Amino acid sequence: MPKRVYILTLGVALSALIFSCGGPKHDFSSQLSSLDSLKSEVASAQERFDELDASAISGALKTIKSDMASMNLLSHGAITEAEAEVFSEYNRAKRLIKDFPQRHRRISEECERTLSQLTGLSDALRSGATQDAQGNKITPEYVKKNYDIESRVASSLIEEANNTIDFATRGLATYNEMKPQVDALLEQWKNEE
Repeated sequence: MPKRVYILTLGVALSALIFSCGGPKHDFSSQLSSLDSLKSEVASAQERFDELDASAISGALKTIKSDMASMNLLSHGAITEAEAEVFSEYNRAKRLIKDFPQRHRRISEECERTLSQLTGLSDALRSGATQDAQGNKITPEYVKKNYDIESRVASSLIEEANNTIDFATRGLATYNEMKPQVDALLEQWKNEE
């Protein structure tokens, strides 16, 4: 996900208190409702994402890489079609989780930032702030522009989290299914040395 400029910060909430003029001049109730809905969707995606066993998935990736190196060393480049199928499936598990450690860290951080951004914008609107932390006037155009940005970021984040959950779940299941067969082949090849 491309890096974005974070124009809303905790300062928005503080500026809301400092710059508030007794209440909102515009009716932002529909935007507030949409922001609340987005926050709920991001929080739900984050909760599902946090349920992944990151340690098990990262451990599986490390083991697959080690097993594949052993396979290359022990097979001497000559394997049967059945053996090739086993390692092809095992390699598929690796492809599904290959960048999981980096994705996990990035998505976790992005969920926190996105929730903070959405909360900052909704808090500013609820409090009737007239300026953001950078001194920009909070107008209907400002709200639309920032809502559109945050909505796109949130939607993209939710999609990426869901894809990562899917890949990680399938990768770990494939690893667990294929690991005994891989171990048996590696043991067989060691005994043939």
